[in-house]
Amino acid sequence: MNVRAFSIIMTLALPLTALACSSGDSARTGDDQNVTSGHPATCGGKTCGDSLRCCNNACQPAGLACHAPAPGEEGATCGGFAGLTCKSGLTCKGADAHSDASGTCHKSPAVEGEVCFSFVGGSRDCAAGLTCKVLGDSGTCRKSALPGEEGGECAGFAGISCKHGLSCQIDPKDANTADAGGTCVK
Repeated sequence: MNVRAFSIIMTLALPLTALACSSGDSARTGDDQNVTSGHPATCGGKTCGDSLRCCNNACQPAGLACHAPAPGEEGATCGGFAGLTCKSGLTCKGADAHSDASGTCHKSPAVEGEVCFSFVGGSRDCAAGLTCKVLGDSGTCRKSALPGEEGGECAGFAGISCKHGLSCQIDPKDANTADAGGTCVK
């Protein structure tokens, strides 16, 4: 290889090494991701503790290998000029800044009637205009309702009554609990 070819390769390669070693939250590169000397890493809006770094939107010990999520999986890059898509149940967020903008695959918001919370499966956002109504150890997305209206909260510490024609349904597990809350149903 001649000196000119070597200098062209180095001119192109050196800026890429700076990107690969970036400590910013948007860098999703390798084992060094978000490891900064004297500064805790930030990850998905949270601050990781000492000796932790951000890997695929989760704080983890700095000594563990960080592998990028598989294409289409949660946390993977989507959109962009390549038009990368997310797997079923995931939505590409952040790719709407301009036509070639890339984003990240996130869980799609749950629609009405879908599970939004369970102790086993964790939590999931509800689509716009819906709220997660939890009864017992799971919840489903329901239309947002004011307290006392159908689908709204009742009883509880505030002693909210349901409107005429509705009754307050309290989960049997909570029935003997002081200030147990419920949902107004027909």
